[in-house]
Amino acid sequence: MQILKILFVVGSKALQNPMCSNWINGLSKAGHQVATVYWQSTQPSFQELTDWGITEPTTVFNFYQELPESTRNNLVKILGGRPDILFGWEGVPTLKPLQVVKSSFPEAKTVFLIDTYPNAPHFLSELLHNLRYGFASHLIDAYVFYSKAMRQLFSQQVFFAKKKLYLALIEPFLESAFDLGGTELPQELKLERIDNQPYIVFTGNAGSLWSNNYKDARDAVGSFLSRLAERGVHIFVNGNADLKNITKLHHYPAFSNTDLLAGRFAKYISQFDAHLIFYNELNNTIKRRVASGLSTRLAFALTSTCPIAISQTSQFVHEYWGEKPFGFMFKDLDDLVESLHDSQKLSLLRSNMEQVHRSFSFEAQSDRIHQLFKEVMAIHP
Repeated sequence: MQILKILFVVGSKALQNPMCSNWINGLSKAGHQVATVYWQSTQPSFQELTDWGITEPTTVFNFYQELPESTRNNLVKILGGRPDILFGWEGVPTLKPLQVVKSSFPEAKTVFLIDTYPNAPHFLSELLHNLRYGFASHLIDAYVFYSKAMRQLFSQQVFFAKKKLYLALIEPFLESAFDLGGTELPQELKLERIDNQPYIVFTGNAGSLWSNNYKDARDAVGSFLSRLAERGVHIFVNGNADLKNITKLHHYPAFSNTDLLAGRFAKYISQFDAHLIFYNELNNTIKRRVASGLSTRLAFALTSTCPIAISQTSQFVHEYWGEKPFGFMFKDLDDLVESLHDSQKLSLLRSNMEQVHRSFSFEAQSDRIHQLFKEVMAIHP
C-alpha cells in the first residue's frame, strides 16, 4: 500500500458529525499521513475536538475565506510534504472550502465523498445543489458514494460525474464502533422489558419528530411513531424528542461521539427487536434520497446486531443484502407491525446480521478505498 499525504477538507459544522471524525481517524489508522482543515471562523478547542471523536486534535486547523500561509506551512509540516490527496467530506457545504484549499495545493488530486444525495428538502433546493456540484466538478477527480444507486442518480443530474472515477460502499465505521461482544452493559443501559410487545429503536433526528418547518419535514415522523405505539409497539427515540405523553414512546439514554465510536451505542441498540430507519417521504426529492441511501442511519444500524426495519422505498439495500438479508422492508404500518410480531423472522435476520455486519467495517472495506486512491494517483494532469 502506498502511504499518502491526505488533507481532509470539512465544511461548516460537519466536523461534529461522528461519521466525519470516523473517516479522519480511519484514514490515519490505515497508515496514511492525515491532517484536517475545517471551514469555520474560530478554531474549535482541544476539548471540543476530542468530544467530537477526533483522536489527533493537533492535526485539525480552522480557516475561513482564505487559507493563511501559516496554516499551509503547518499542514505541510504535519503531512511531511504537500498533500497528495484532498479528501472532501459530506456534500455541498464543503465545495467552497475545497475550492479555496485546491487553489493552495493545485497539484493534489481530489476525492469527494457524497454522504447523502439528494440532501435537500425540495426540488428547487435540489436543483441549486446540482448546479453547485456541476460548477465544482472540474475540481474533483473521484467520488465516493454509499450505493451504486446513489452514484447513478447523482450522475444523471450532474453530467460530468459520469466521467470520474468512483467507489460505492456502505458508509463504514471503524471496528471499534461495532457491538462490544461479550462486554457487559452497565445497569443503566440495560433494556428493561415490561411486556411481550416488540421493542424497537429509532435513531433519526428525534428533535424534528413533530416539526412544521419544511426543511425538517423529512424527519417529522412523529405521527407514524404515534400510530405505531398505539398498536402496542415500544419505540425508543433520542432524548431531545418531545414524547407528547404517548404511551410506549420512550427516550433512550444520551450517548457521546466517543460512545458511538467505541461501540457502546451499538451494544445498546443490539438489545432491541428491530432498528427502524426511515424518513417522512413527503415529496419526490426525499423519495429519491431514500431510494439511493440512508447513509448515516444505516451505518449506525450496521454496527449493532439488531435487525433493520427499513421502508420499502429504500431500494439501495438490495445491493448489500444478497443471500443473507439483515433486515426487512415494510410498505405501511400494518406491514411493519406484522413483521415485528414475527419472532422467527426476526431471529433469522439477527443471525444474518451477526454473520455479515462486520464485513462493512472500515477495516473490511479499506482495500477498496486504497485501490481508489491508487487509481486517483495514477491520473495524469
